[in-house]
Amino acid sequence: MKSYKRIVFLIIVSVSVVFTGYPYVQSWMGDHNDKATEIELDRGVYTVGDEIEPGFYDIISQNDHIQFMQRELSKGDKVLGIKLHVDEKISVQGKGAVTLVPASFDKIESTKGNEYVITHSGFYDIGKQLPEGEYQLSYSSETDYKEQPLVQILKPNGDILHSYYFDGEEQYTIHLKEENTLEVNKFLFTEAQNVEVKLKLIQ
Repeated sequence: MKSYKRIVFLIIVSVSVVFTGYPYVQSWMGDHNDKATEIELDRGVYTVGDEIEPGFYDIISQNDHIQFMQRELSKGDKVLGIKLHVDEKISVQGKGAVTLVPASFDKIESTKGNEYVITHSGFYDIGKQLPEGEYQLSYSSETDYKEQPLVQILKPNGDILHSYYFDGEEQYTIHLKEENTLEVNKFLFTEAQNVEVKLKLIQ
């Protein structure tokens, strides 16, 4: 049974890299030429460098049932810290639009119990948005979805250092260093506003 779960986990990680992670995992590779400019996109396929300036973006859905790069979004959903590279093809499907704004990389404030709560999928800069340290990683969900979040620690070049999928596990102890990036996917192919990924600083 454990072998089966491991195979499922590896498949999930592979799918995440190929579909959800592209260009998301790619976002931490290559140059840092950031010309991000706010733009609204409705249904269509767009080329970065032509219709969209390259750079880091926060993605905000303006309507329900919008798909941005294979991820279904509802109105108000956000995916943060995505880097778009020149010549990448960006697809938007559904009736409505998404707004791309220059990524803010806002610092995440801790609660009184030294807990950091992540409410949006995306990429988080360790050292700038979260302090480095040892954390207890967990999540809470008020949804009927049976899927669990996928959280990954990335190296400076974008390679995956560690992956955490909550299949049968309630929490993990993880170590974040200043050169790391934390990738959070609340779900692989859809966003959920009532799911929170939590990081409690241990030391």
